[in-house]
Amino acid sequence: MAEFKVNKENGTDAYPVHAEETSGLFKRCEPLLTPKRLKSRFLKGIPLTFRDGSTLDDDELLKDRINLAMNELEIALNVTVTKELFKDKLPFDRSFYKHYMHLRPEKRPILSIESLAIVSADNQNIFNIPPEWIETANFNKGQVNVIPLLASYGVNRVEGAQGNAGIAFLSILENSYHFVPAYWQVRYTHGLSNKEGHVPLVVNQLIGVYAAIDIISEKAADDAYNSTSISQDGISQSRSSAGAAKYKPRLEDLEKKKAELIKKLKQQFKLTYFISNI
Repeated sequence: MAEFKVNKENGTDAYPVHAEETSGLFKRCEPLLTPKRLKSRFLKGIPLTFRDGSTLDDDELLKDRINLAMNELEIALNVTVTKELFKDKLPFDRSFYKHYMHLRPEKRPILSIESLAIVSADNQNIFNIPPEWIETANFNKGQVNVIPLLASYGVNRVEGAQGNAGIAFLSILENSYHFVPAYWQVRYTHGLSNKEGHVPLVVNQLIGVYAAIDIISEKAADDAYNSTSISQDGISQSRSSAGAAKYKPRLEDLEKKKAELIKKLKQQFKLTYFISNI
């Protein structure tokens, strides 16, 4: 499992958002969904053996379906389920810069900032923003602000900077640039939980819903016939069943649950809107 160097983090939980300490009376986060929990929570009463004799009642096969479900969920939410490291290049925007820089990396929520720097097009690090200046209060919204502890950028030397700490800032101000593309470089971790190997329980629920829909749909296609008959030597036997229709109520319930949970998770992690400046 990857270990990320953390320079600045919020100090609160990613979920529940901004929770500093919880009562522990019930579980809100848990390890990633396992095949055993997938079957007990979402596949009760669903036979996992097909007419051709193949079966999905195998841990490795179910782990594969869980992995597929996690990838589908990440695409639907535009987040990574697990904690991952990203690097974005963001523009200098004078209107945002005047409001304590107000940077918005592509992914949110942000779990921690590893570095924030001015990096040139030839990948030269010109100036590192001191971690002490980075405000973490709005990481859950994907917003990074820089609030300097000292009175001015231009009169201080900072460890890691090449030359005077204010040169890069002053050059922009003196030349009156209003916009510079790919000016700031931010390295940050993003995901739905800041506890390694754990996710919010509702995220596990969504993963299970995605996997169950996939598996039950296959079962419905495999059980397409709703009546069969056998006749031999004047003796006949017939059998009728709901066929694929017997899975329809369960699939409809899962689809409804999926839509509700995705909507609520997007609201919880502020994924329902995009803010920019014109």
